[in-house]
Amino acid sequence: MHAFLRDKGIKWLLLLLLLLLAIYLIPYSQIDHMRMMPGEIGDARLVNYFLEHNHLYFNGSIDSLWHPRYFSPFPFVLGFSDNLLGSYIIYEIARLWTTEPDTAFQIWFLAAYPINYLAAYFALTRLRCSHLAASIGALIFAFSLPVTSHMGHPQLLYRFGLPLAIALYISFLTNKNWWHFLFAGFWLVWQYYCTIYMGFFTSLLLAITSAAFFIPYFNNLRKQRNKGSTGFIGQLRSMPVTSKLTIGFGLIFLLLAMIWLFYPYIKVSELYGTKRSTAEIATMLPRIQSYFTADASSIWRSASQYYPPLPMPWEHQMFAGAIPLFLAFFTLFSKRVYSANSSYPLMFWSFIGAIALTLSIFGYSLWIPLTNLPLVSAIRAVTRLDLALLFPIAYFSALAVESSTKLVKPIFLTALAALIVLLMGEMSATMPNVSAKAEWRERLSLKQKEVPDKLPESAILFFNQAPGLWYAEEIDSMWIALKRNVSTLNGYSGFSPPGYSIQFTNDCAELPKRVLSFLKFSENENTPETYRSLMRRIVPVGFHNCSDYWFSSPPTHTKAHAYYSADQIRNISISLIGKYYKNDQWVVTVELTNTGEQLLAADSSVQKPFQLMWRFVDSNDKPASRWQARRSLPYDLPPKGTLILDLPIDSRMAVKDGKLQVFLEQIAIRNIPPLSIPWD
Repeated sequence: MHAFLRDKGIKWLLLLLLLLLAIYLIPYSQIDHMRMMPGEIGDARLVNYFLEHNHLYFNGSIDSLWHPRYFSPFPFVLGFSDNLLGSYIIYEIARLWTTEPDTAFQIWFLAAYPINYLAAYFALTRLRCSHLAASIGALIFAFSLPVTSHMGHPQLLYRFGLPLAIALYISFLTNKNWWHFLFAGFWLVWQYYCTIYMGFFTSLLLAITSAAFFIPYFNNLRKQRNKGSTGFIGQLRSMPVTSKLTIGFGLIFLLLAMIWLFYPYIKVSELYGTKRSTAEIATMLPRIQSYFTADASSIWRSASQYYPPLPMPWEHQMFAGAIPLFLAFFTLFSKRVYSANSSYPLMFWSFIGAIALTLSIFGYSLWIPLTNLPLVSAIRAVTRLDLALLFPIAYFSALAVESSTKLVKPIFLTALAALIVLLMGEMSATMPNVSAKAEWRERLSLKQKEVPDKLPESAILFFNQAPGLWYAEEIDSMWIALKRNVSTLNGYSGFSPPGYSIQFTNDCAELPKRVLSFLKFSENENTPETYRSLMRRIVPVGFHNCSDYWFSSPPTHTKAHAYYSADQIRNISISLIGKYYKNDQWVVTVELTNTGEQLLAADSSVQKPFQLMWRFVDSNDKPASRWQARRSLPYDLPPKGTLILDLPIDSRMAVKDGKLQVFLEQIAIRNIPPLSIPWD
């Protein structure tokens, strides 16, 4: 190694300069110097919500950590997704500097890069890489293309526990130092607290590393045990009692910490039966072409057009970059490295083993049988393994840099400068998934204006969904409820409670449906007073078709066993409540009224259910358009009761001096006069 590389000042200066340059060129520039937000208006804002929820809980503003106020009043809904407790402290520090959650989120986002970088640097030096090589390897781990590709899932950002756990575990295996085993466990548990996905992939790499160590060396391990102090058990026995007790209590503490973390997820599995299907997991198993796909790269984005199409392609952006792979393959095909570094075979087999175990070829994968195991079945996007594989790639790249230090000084310095320029260029030439900070704020500002200033005690808000991205609307609702310190029926996460419709737009029929679903879930479905008590707390926001009847009696949804005769439905009528134009869409609100004693069932066992149909007609009542849609009744129309329904209208089909004609019919049977609405 060249003498100047041994200078501590130069080593730390290079480390700092590479870090600052990478932060400026990559994440800080990607969010346009704090004007943009990492990710889009869906998952990124959800992650920000979880962090703010944690902030409010630990500051005493809300009562429960595991029962946040979305999907109210269903319990343990934080267990539908990551909780981010392991990285929350960074957000909390950021919130001390700013009162704005979105700005704190940007700081939290940026802080992940130096933390990951430094963790990888120290892990690589633990694996006997030089300071220079570790600096380059850490750069690859913290800033490579997969990190940018996953910007839409910022919950995956904090990965610092992974390299530290792996490096210390390998040190434990090679040195039989039980303190290293304890510290490896500590970083593994912290990684789970940061993000369960990365904690799981850390465990996967550690498991393969264990197999790579113990299988080929089993006989040596047995001999070491027979020699007393040379084996793992012998080393443990030779330790002072205080050390053994400290390690033992430390491991028990880590186990208890894992139990506490996973308890709500176990409850979610018990209460909701949540499990990812094998078919869903199969769509996000890595393919060979996944490892060469990087649509977020300005340089490599066109490559994917030459590959067979991938299911859910946004999840298959696994290309680590040409420069990191070049360095890694240089090491993988170098025979000298194997004998020069005792960590190499363990890293090699963990890398190869993880790829082989999860790879899907022509629909076949070794991973599929494992999806029946606990926790494995909850890991839907296995393609996110790429963020874990960056550490072995960083290690192999560091070894390649290490070998280049043997070059003469002028050639070495030229090669090093070229490497840094090419690496920074490739990692910064990206088109990240970002959204405007102003849009985040404007959405909440507009939504807030719809909420009444005064709300009843223990209010539960229920917002309609405007046209557009339904999940963004749900997250808007969650944020407004959080800011108002009230609950909401709305919600968006990795799972949904039973009986929830994902998209319901302006249909207030979703309201009693969600309440009845909760009552069934809580085994109170036959208690009308509980229903009325819960409905009295709910404040609909943005709806125009909520029936007063629903707030006093639970609606029913039954089946008729024969079609209705004209005499049976002669007391049913349709009337217009109004029409309005919102979000580039005309909506007509109609009311069905039943003045008789005959219940009108919402469904039919003889395939003759009632449905609303509508079309435009001309001034002579001749059809001017096809039937636009069919709308089933959400609930039974009770005797002396009403139903209010919104009908979305495609006004492009309207004709001059024409009318909108609305029918209520049993399939092919019309016994009720239509409602005709003049349409200008």
